[in-house]
Amino acid sequence: MGNVNAIGAIFLAVFFISLVGVYIIIRRNLLDIKTAGLVSAMLNVTTLVAYGLTSADIGDDLAIFGGVVVGLAFTGAMLTMASFFQKNQPEALAAYDAMMKQRQRSSPRSAPPPRQKDQ
Repeated sequence: MGNVNAIGAIFLAVFFISLVGVYIIIRRNLLDIKTAGLVSAMLNVTTLVAYGLTSADIGDDLAIFGGVVVGLAFTGAMLTMASFFQKNQPEALAAYDAMMKQRQRSSPRSAPPPRQKDQ
């Protein structure tokens, strides 16, 4: 993989932005995970195949096969991470709230104000 030309850099940037954007969309529950995954898979595979086809170092058959395999692999990894953290997020927030309530109960209610130095 030699030098990346300008159009190849654009395709890689779109691939990266797609992964990060869909991860955020899934984590914030803005779209159904199946719909987001399908859109992400199509966009990721398309951009990686296009990158491979624009590169002089990669043959067309390898660009198509590699783009599909790598695009689906990255999409699957991103979907797995996003859904894992989305499902575990409410439990972590509930645990944090319980810890903060426990701290408030165990701390002294009326601590004396700090003493000021005489000037």
